[in-house]
Amino acid sequence: MVDDHEGTREAACAVLQKAGFTVSACASGEEGLLTIARDPSIGLLITDIVMPGRLNGWRLAESSKALRESLRVIYITAVPSMVPRPGQGPGLGPLVPKPCTPAQLIASVQRVLGLSPGPRRRD
Repeated sequence: MVDDHEGTREAACAVLQKAGFTVSACASGEEGLLTIARDPSIGLLITDIVMPGRLNGWRLAESSKALRESLRVIYITAVPSMVPRPGQGPGLGPLVPKPCTPAQLIASVQRVLGLSPGPRRRD
């Protein structure tokens, strides 16, 4: 989960952890890319689009997919102008508007990962 806004990042991580997912939290695109490069168990990147620094969400996703082609991506944004029109943008994954409900976030993750809706079991 990559978002430069601490409150958003912490809330999303808490929701996903409560739903049974293992989550790594990163405050920047650069930190997110390093985390993905170091941890081969990461299969999903959830990233804000608008972030300061060299790697915004689009660039983070492109760089991360170059490292791990199988990585799935969900974009989040509170900036409607960042939502690409059909045929524009990198097209690497769905977009979830901020703010979103916990149920919307969990449903998006389950859909992208091909999981059945409902709580996950922790083994």
